[in-house]
Amino acid sequence: MTVRKSRNWFDKATFTASAAAAVAALAAAIFTGWQAWIAKDTENRQLRAYLFIDHSSLSEIAPGKFTTDLAIRAAGVTPAYKLKLAATFEIGPYLLNETKLSDQVGGNTQTFDYAVAYGTKEINQQVSMQFVPEAVKLLQGDAQRLYLHGNIRYSDMFGAEHQYDFCFVFHPTRDSLGSERGCEQYNQPR
Repeated sequence: MTVRKSRNWFDKATFTASAAAAVAALAAAIFTGWQAWIAKDTENRQLRAYLFIDHSSLSEIAPGKFTTDLAIRAAGVTPAYKLKLAATFEIGPYLLNETKLSDQVGGNTQTFDYAVAYGTKEINQQVSMQFVPEAVKLLQGDAQRLYLHGNIRYSDMFGAEHQYDFCFVFHPTRDSLGSERGCEQYNQPR
């Protein structure tokens, strides 16, 4: 009976050690797979095309007709392909606390297509819009601003499509340089 108890104990110890080794091997395989996935994701993020948009100062080239230049710059390692820029001007209350800009760039949207953006070459695009005199009168006070907003869509070298929304705020007489202050929530990738 002593031999049998010893054998039982040995069998239990062997089974426990084998189960622990199997669990450890499974955990190591999961961890290795997770590391491989993180490495692949990091590689894709490093090689992905990134774009950002800047603007020049606002000009009133005719009564009620405003214009500015947008500059599209590539910031990623690889080029961005099949760029589609959509932009529009909109008059709205300053800081947009309760009011939102149009969810979709609509009606008076200007659209532009470009084949590729890469390296230090920037794409410059003039955007302008004529407003009726009643709308321009809204800009005479301090409560309304002129918003230039829209989005740029593009593909990266992996074929994935990306979109970046942008918004700039101007006041024709008080702040013709413009900024993102007041519409920060619209400046983001989707």
